Amino acid sequence: MHDPAAPPETIEFGTDAATAIARFHCRAQLSTALVGDASLIEMARLQGQHAETWWESGIHELDCEKTPEGWKIRRVAYQRIGPPA
Repeated sequence: MHDPAAPPETIEFGTDAATAIARFHCRAQLSTALVGDASLIEMARLQGQHAETWWESGIHELDCEKTPEGWKIRRVAYQRIGPPA
């Protein structure tokens, strides 16, 4: 999800004009399955809650290279910014 309060996206081209690094901010909803046999977890499952869900902000960074076929992504990395909400 795009976060309008986030800094603008950036693309930095290498001096060779054949490589680039792109950075963009995002806000994502993540989840993890509820596990275990505790009675509270079982009650949550019975009410249709099968995962713990939270939002977090982060930065995606892509290393790209220009090939004869066009631009290709060599590496994708994600770094969380701040605590989960």
